[in-house]
Amino acid sequence: MNREKILVGLMVGVILIYFRGFFLGLIQDSSRKSGPTAAPSSAVLTESGAENVGALNYSVPQLLTIAEDSWGKDIFYDRSNIYKNKFKLTGITRFEDGYKAIINGDITFEGKRLEGFMVTSITEKRVQLKRNKHRVTLKLEK
Repeated sequence: MNREKILVGLMVGVILIYFRGFFLGLIQDSSRKSGPTAAPSSAVLTESGAENVGALNYSVPQLLTIAEDSWGKDIFYDRSNIYKNKFKLTGITRFEDGYKAIINGDITFEGKRLEGFMVTSITEKRVQLKRNKHRVTLKLEK
């Protein structure tokens, strides 16, 4: 029985130490709400948002904003343009066994792997590449 009391006391102590900033914030908020008759607080707010309370220093947590700036692009954004910029189609030639294309300076044919993409089809004016669910169509520019 005595061992359980010691363990519970230690756990409560660890929890209090872990959440000390939260509890100090509650104490400061209640002293600030008491009105204009309250004595000035000994807490000092510095430029960086850190607050000095007695001998303890803790920083005020910054608000987490979820905006387009912090996320970048929408998660459903079509990223095929990113992959399209990896490839430069410079020419397509017809041979007896089918078409071959020059992509990034290398001669490629259907079924060949190119930077993780499989060349699925080559026609007279375009080349299709596939990687998992991503598909890239390269068109021959005139």
